[in-house]
Amino acid sequence: MTLWAIVPLKIVTSSKQRLANVLTNKQRIQLTLAMAEDVLTILQSCQNIDHVVLVSGDAVAAKLCMKTNAEWLKPSNQEGLNGDLAYACHYAEQRGASSCLILHADLPLLNSKRVDELIEQAQKKASHHKNMLAVVPCKEGTGSNLVYAPLPFPVKFVYGKNSFPQFKQLAMAAGIPFHTLTMEDGDLDIDIPADLKSLEQRINTLDSSSAKTTRRTLAEITAKTVS
Repeated sequence: MTLWAIVPLKIVTSSKQRLANVLTNKQRIQLTLAMAEDVLTILQSCQNIDHVVLVSGDAVAAKLCMKTNAEWLKPSNQEGLNGDLAYACHYAEQRGASSCLILHADLPLLNSKRVDELIEQAQKKASHHKNMLAVVPCKEGTGSNLVYAPLPFPVKFVYGKNSFPQFKQLAMAAGIPFHTLTMEDGDLDIDIPADLKSLEQRINTLDSSSAKTTRRTLAEITAKTVS
């Protein structure tokens, strides 16, 4: 089996608008890029991932991919997140990928060992069924932070509001097994000020080698705020 990790990244200058009350536009851009770099770096160190792709229409993706050895896939048309992911999965399948792990670029607390363990859990479940979905929900239980699936992707993409229950409903309607998985630190995506506060608290409990770029960026932001 060949597994591709697929990471979507929206236009960076318009990202994380819900943090505008606590971070400047420049700081939001810095944090977005730092988290994405850490996520890509983590994925590159996973033993169970064969290839890492960053899907983005933003030219800044080129620099991120040069830093992390990921492949930059620029969608031919700007069709939004679901269209971009459909394009990326088709691209991966055409190049020999048999399965995918889709995850967001704002999960800097991920650990390569835990990601590998999650993949092994999902692959074990997939060994019993040709088609299936395994999803790690967000902290609220409504979004989908990590999604493992065979290729071609077995259902339509429904990322956005309430994607987790929608994926579950689509799988059930198609008679496809749906598995809810959990992973430590896989629930914290950074969208609102409360998430940022949790990130600042939890990142200090990690080994100093983890989330290096995000850790450094947060320290710089804090220093400027204090001064």
